[in-house]
Order: sequence, then structure tokens, then C-alpha cells
Amino acid sequence: KSLNDGSIAAEGIIPFALASNPVTGADFRDDQGPVVAYDEAKAKEFYAAACEELGKKEISIDLLYGTNEGDAVIKCAEQVAYYLEEVGFSVNLVAKQKKERLDLMKTGDYEVSLTRWGPDYGDPQTYMDLYVSTNLDNNSGRYNSEVYDKLVAEAEETTDTTERWNKFLEAEKVIVQEDAGIVPVFQAGNAMIMRPGVSGIEFHSAAVDNYRHLVGKDAVTVVTATDIIDLDTCVATDGTSFIAMTQYLAGLTELDPDGNPIPDLATWDLSDDGLTYTFHIREDANWSNGTPVTAADFVYAWDRLQSEEIASEYSWWIDICLMDSYTAEDDKTLVVKMSRPNALLPSLMAFPVTFPINQEFCE
Repeated sequence: KSLNDGSIAAEGIIPFALASNPVTGADFRDDQGPVVAYDEAKAKEFYAAACEELGKKEISIDLLYGTNEGDAVIKCAEQVAYYLEEVGFSVNLVAKQKKERLDLMKTGDYEVSLTRWGPDYGDPQTYMDLYVSTNLDNNSGRYNSEVYDKLVAEAEETTDTTERWNKFLEAEKVIVQEDAGIVPVFQAGNAMIMRPGVSGIEFHSAAVDNYRHLVGKDAVTVVTATDIIDLDTCVATDGTSFIAMTQYLAGLTELDPDGNPIPDLATWDLSDDGLTYTFHIREDANWSNGTPVTAADFVYAWDRLQSEEIASEYSWWIDICLMDSYTAEDDKTLVVKMSRPNALLPSLMAFPVTFPINQEFCE
């Protein structure tokens, strides 16, 4: 409530309005129900037991948070500290710029940290993948559960949509209710004032809001919550930078207002066995310098995304796409072969990290 922007208390890892049951259409959160809730009395019982076990009168915590990630993060840090102190903890707030915070988390040089994740695509997998034991980029707490890993792997490998859904439901209960591997705090909302006559902004519950089709009577000024940090598709990790990119770059696909993938730079075909996508790039797709957008521009971009030199935080994106290989069959034909069927691939191609890069300009 303190954020006053539509944010709500989290009931689990998966936010409301992200994904729907493939059979009933029910929202994930309604299917699951809350797996986390605030209970001050119970928290005080656990705190007293912990102090007794450790032989301490008080437990101190350093709480790490980012200072250049918007006012909501700062308010959240202060609110979390307040509630921890109400239970009995002594809390020291440690404020760092985002990059330093992420570096400290990656090296494990922290006690407790606030972090956040905006869903990259409309499926529970975008959150569940973060906490498998092999995801060393995102699982900074080094949560390690054979049960959780097995459930997520089984969900991602099955072609039975109902089984997949149920495995993800079970996995969320394991990490939050049984193990307390992470503590979901709040689901971010957003409040925006828009001048009459401005239209065409497409707001998505996952991936990136689309401003490319924005229309106004005159020039339109867009005020962002934070500074644009980076405009390199292989380096940027924040929503503001991604939104800026989508105003002048394009991908193979884009998301329609309902979040479904539609052709952008390309149309596509899927092989009968579901293992090969063939993207046909538009003949009129050109860079601003007049040179054509080619299949090789995507191959170069995806190779660069995975390069050790760039060390992208999104290098794993190719893995979640289940790509075995990607090749430029000719200038306008891009062939993607996968290890197993992946119906999410067209949606994943709408995210900026998959956008093409003009090699000559880049280098």
C-alpha cells in the first residue's frame, strides 16, 4: 500500500495475470492460491527460537538494495526493514547502485538482498528457471533442491500441457512454502498519466510494453521511471532500456495487445515434427543506413549474446529457446532447429535480446 501505484502484496513467485491454465483458463494464482502470507505472531515465534538456538539476544541483518532502480525499490527496502525490526531483527540497510548490487549478489558477498524480475514472456517458466541450481547467473542465493530441479525439468520436458502446469504449481510450493528459498514481497504495479489524444501504447503483462505504435497529435514526450542505462541489446537488462530499444528496433516477431506473437520482421513456418522453425524475413526490412536486414544479422547477434567477451546476463536466452542450431540459409531465410518442440519460441523472438545486430555498425 505504501507504493500507491497499483502494486500488491505477493502471494507467490508467479504474479497475477501472467499465465492461464491451458485447460480451464484459470489464472495461475487462482489455481494455486497464496503460498506466502504475513503472520507477525508466527514470525516472532520463529525469531525467538532462532535466537535461542544461536545463543543470541538479537540477530542483525545487512539488507542490500539498489539505489538507481526507482523509488519503489527504496520504499520497499525501508518497508521490509520496518517489518523485520517489528519481529526483532536489527537491520542495516546497504544501498548500492544496480551494477554493484548485482556484482555483490553474483559473488555471494551479501547477507540478504532485495531483487526483482520482470517476466520476459507469459509463462511460469520465466520465473521457475531462475532458481534451478544450475542457473548461476540468477540464483544468487544458491538455492539448491533436487526436488525443485526435478519438478522444473519435468515440466519443461513434457509435451502434456496439463502435466506441465501441475509441475510448476508443485514447484512453487516447494521453493516458497517448504524451503523458503526465496521470499516474494510484492507484485509491481504502475501508474501513468496520459495526455488525451495519445494512443497506441500496448501494455503487456510480460516482456516489454510496446511504444512503437504510439500516436499523438504532435510530438510525444515519454517520461521514464529511471534513466536509460544501455542501448546494446546484448548488454541491457532493465525495462526502461528495453522499452527505448523497441521504439527504433524490431525483432522477428512482436506481441499483439493480448500478448500473442505476430509477424514483425518475419513470417514463419514450423516443421511437422515441431523441431524446426523457418523464418522468412521481409524483403522491405532495412536498417536506417539503407542496407537490408538479413538472416546473418540474427546469427551474428545471437553468437554475440553468448560470447564470453560480452558476458551478457541474458546469455542463457538461447538455452530457454531450446535452440540446437540457427543458420542463415540465405539472406532472407533463418532456420532454427530445436532439441525438442517449443511452442513458446515465436513469443521469445519478440524480446529485445533476440533482435538483429548490424555487424558493420556494431564493430
